[in-house]
Amino acid sequence: LIKEHQDDKLPRYHKLMAYYKARHDILNRTMDDSSVPNNKLVNDYPGYIIDTIQGYFIGIPVQYSTEKDEKFLDDLQEINDDNNEADHNAEIAKNMGIYGEAYELLYLNEKGDIRFMTLPNEETLVVFDSSYHQSVQLGLRYYTLYDTTDKKDITKVELYYNDKVEYYTQ
Repeated sequence: LIKEHQDDKLPRYHKLMAYYKARHDILNRTMDDSSVPNNKLVNDYPGYIIDTIQGYFIGIPVQYSTEKDEKFLDDLQEINDDNNEADHNAEIAKNMGIYGEAYELLYLNEKGDIRFMTLPNEETLVVFDSSYHQSVQLGLRYYTLYDTTDKKDITKVELYYNDKVEYYTQ
């Protein structure tokens, strides 16, 4: 799964991020004939569109209200405040604009508090079953860390199932 993600998804993700940052392929073009001008023009339409749409979509943070359960609303607001929910939603929206998909991890920390975070698209994939509804079977996150003691890279893998999390180190 990781190899397939690296071979198929990562090149696409890198290209989409380059477009967002106005680093288009034409900037790498060279001309064999020095008498021909090597004109290059890049317009930041992807970045402009994504940032503008995100501003319209999530520029005003999401508001929550209830007519019945004020205690629930207070608890929800505390969770949102602890997780900086407005910025989190903006980051998810930006990733959706750039990559067409985004990943969020909802978890309980060591104190039992509800936390959520954005996972990088470059490190994350989701496996669906083959049913009509395409239910999620597992989420997979992999990332590389440099071990300063052994002077080598270590790949960490986290598998998220419905009822458990498994951790692996390569």
